[in-house]
Amino acid sequence: MAAKFVMPIVLALLLTSGGSRASALDLQDLIRETPYADIDVQLQNRAVDELRKEKGIRPEGLFKHILAHPDIYSPAVMFVLSDKLYESDRRTEAMFWFYAALLRAQYDANRCTDESVHAALKIMATKFGGNIEQYAREQLPTFRQIIAHVTQFEYDTPHNYDHRWINLHGMRTARAVKAAQNGMSLRDDQPFSLPAEDWPKIHRETVEAFRQEMEQRSRMWAQEQGPR
Repeated sequence: MAAKFVMPIVLALLLTSGGSRASALDLQDLIRETPYADIDVQLQNRAVDELRKEKGIRPEGLFKHILAHPDIYSPAVMFVLSDKLYESDRRTEAMFWFYAALLRAQYDANRCTDESVHAALKIMATKFGGNIEQYAREQLPTFRQIIAHVTQFEYDTPHNYDHRWINLHGMRTARAVKAAQNGMSLRDDQPFSLPAEDWPKIHRETVEAFRQEMEQRSRMWAQEQGPR
């Protein structure tokens, strides 16, 4: 079954009352009453919803549009796309989109002022990457090629989506929504993101850290497999 991602995972997991899970619609309504209401995830949520409804991935429609315009889709969409591609037995493509999503999400998390989003990103990586990483482990030459492709894609492709989507997965948003549930408005003067002038440096460091992590992972997997 394709993983669900229409609403923030962390909010869906944490914002519960009396053991019952709040609905996505309830959470969306509550977010509208918080400082996070202007974060634009409408395209993201529509794309994710459409991907989840599809049986398999076809070369037309939304998939074709994502391939033509990857700059406007957030990592959330790419995570779900990778899940659908794996489900459709298109595993090499799934590997590319998962790691592309992971790298972009890491960059978005690194320029976010809410440190708690990094924990949310680990949840996303685990939720969407389990099967794909096992496949990558078994296909090391392909994995190495994919990582090279992903890092080039990251440098070549602009980020023309609302990078603050990741903020919706943090504890600051959770606290704001909790306050809204109680009929209060939580004052939060901290900016959503680090200063824009710092982003190029954050981007370079994020890509390099990702590349090194993937190289280390590749060496570890190769050692586990032993000589062939």
